[in-house]
Parts: sequence; structure tokens; C-alpha cells
Amino acid sequence: MRRIALLLLALLFAFFAGQACLAQSPATAEPLFRVTVRVEVVDAQVLSKKTKHAVSSLQREDFQVYEDNVRQEITSFSQDQLPLSVVILFDLTDSVRPVLISLAEGALESLQRLKPEDEVSVMTYAASAHLG
Repeated sequence: MRRIALLLLALLFAFFAGQACLAQSPATAEPLFRVTVRVEVVDAQVLSKKTKHAVSSLQREDFQVYEDNVRQEITSFSQDQLPLSVVILFDLTDSVRPVLISLAEGALESLQRLKPEDEVSVMTYAASAHLG
């Protein structure tokens, strides 16, 4: 998702840079305007409590985003179908061992929701992290 945001920013920059070049007069080398774009990407997956399946019919109006208790305007909304890159980290330290089976079951349930083109890596942590 972050890759998409960077691509969009690059496209916006290229578009506005091209427009600035066209808007320049021959006497000046500076663009006539400057653009600062800040995009925050928030990923969400909504599951039905009854069916445990993803809800796909949601619209922008169905979401509220807050930052420091201040509601933020959602200016862009999409339901991207691009591949995901996921890392699952299992903590194998003694403090987590009593709930490790339920955590593994949750991870398995999440993996079952991925598409064939998604990428998955599994990491374990005990005394140090290991990528598997």
C-alpha cells in the first residue's frame, strides 16, 4: 500500500512539474507555483461478525478517521486489489508460550484471506529474530 502511495506522489509530482515547465515564461527558470502533498494511507479490513468474511461493499462514508481526537477528512478512498507483502512475526519467548496456539490460529486465519499473488514471510523471535 505504501508503494502505491509513493507511486501516486511520484505521478503527481511529474504532472505538476510538467505543468510548471509549460507555465514558465522564457525569461524565468522558476516554476510559478509550488505543491506540497501529504498523503496518509490507512489500510483496513472489515470482517462480518456473523460470517467472518470480508465486507466489500463499504464506501468512504462508512469510515471515520481521527488523529488526536480530531476527525480527519477522508479525501481519497479506494478498494485496491493489488498484491500484499506480509510478514508474520511469531514471538517464541516464554511469556507468550501460553497463548502461542491461539496466535498461530489467528495467523492461519489471516493467511487464508490472502490472494495467490500476495507474498508472505514468517519470522520467529526467541532470543533473536530469524527470517524463515
